[in-house]
Amino acid sequence: MDEQQVRKDIEMVVNYLKIHQPENATPEYAAAMLDFLQTNLHDLAQNDPEQLLNLYESFKADKEKEHRSKN
Repeated sequence: MDEQQVRKDIEMVVNYLKIHQPENATPEYAAAMLDFLQTNLHDLAQNDPEQLLNLYESFKADKEKEHRSKN
């Protein structure tokens, strides 16, 4: 992943944290959170692919619900 995309991802997480956990809304915390999520998703894919599929299906259902509510 290129550096510009990493900065953009960190900025997006900081914005999320400003709403949900303002005390942790720092670039350092956001970067650590992204690292944690990446590592845990990788571990989940390696050790429990069925659970990863369930997580994906939940994500997909949320996105479809969001799409329907916009139309």
